[in-house]
Amino acid sequence: MSERSVRPAVFARAMDEARRPSGLVLGTAVAVLVTAAVFGAGRLLRLVETPEFLADGGIVALTPAFLVVWVLLWVWLRFKEQRPFAGLGFRERRRAGIRATRGAGIALAQMGVYVVVGVTTGSLVFVADASGGVVHTASLGWVLLAIVAFAVQSGAEEVTARGYLVQVWYRRTGVVGALVVSMVFFTAAHSVSGDFSLLPMIDMSLYSVVAVLWALSERSLWGVIGYHATWNWVQGSLFGVAVSGTEVPNSLLVVGATPSAPEWITGGDYGAEGSLVDIAVLLVLIAGAVVAYRRSRRDQGALDSSSAAAASSSSASSA
Repeated sequence: MSERSVRPAVFARAMDEARRPSGLVLGTAVAVLVTAAVFGAGRLLRLVETPEFLADGGIVALTPAFLVVWVLLWVWLRFKEQRPFAGLGFRERRRAGIRATRGAGIALAQMGVYVVVGVTTGSLVFVADASGGVVHTASLGWVLLAIVAFAVQSGAEEVTARGYLVQVWYRRTGVVGALVVSMVFFTAAHSVSGDFSLLPMIDMSLYSVVAVLWALSERSLWGVIGYHATWNWVQGSLFGVAVSGTEVPNSLLVVGATPSAPEWITGGDYGAEGSLVDIAVLLVLIAGAVVAYRRSRRDQGALDSSSAAAASSSSASSA
């Protein structure tokens, strides 16, 4: 059967397009291995890149490590599963821009809540540079490069956890199994920081619920990647807050915690993702994601019924 004879499947069931689909065990192992490859590639980069570039570049210096994920998954889909890479969540390109922009807007608003709450409660303050200004213009070049770097990094995480892994598990277990596995996988991948604790675990788990339902609702990864990349960039490169426990060396602004600030507001050294403020926002986003998912299921059901009726009518006419 050629690729042209295969009707593109709905995002969640894109594994049905594979000539040689991966099962639960093999598919999960692939997701784990490509993620482990990031850490391996990161170690290699630390050997070949200069300490100065690594210190100043941060996520920019580590971008090639995350590109490895894209390449490995493409190779696996192309030669083993034999299905289109676009099926991982990159179809409906005409809607890509609006979905990514909407995701970016939500991330900006979410980070805005964190900063506003922190500043108004006296938990966060804007830190001035050596000249006394709060805008660190010397970092502008790195800040702009970080937009691309975070898009590569966040996209790699989403294409693995919300694209490939969801499709592996949805095929056999439906939405519940896919959601739980994606949540455990993503949270575990972000637990390597020494600052990981209960609140970051809750935060990562809640975000995973949002992201899975979001991807299933839009039947793509455009919106989720737009959100994730913007969230990381705004958090780290715009406000200078640690991203999942990792400090960003250059940011346009620097928001720091005051000495008496409670960590349940600031998130401590883990960053905004260890804050109850962010958890509260995620609960609101979950409510919205559930509504969107139910609506998409209803719309898809109506579309399937209409298509079945049309096919039945066509068959009757032919007879």
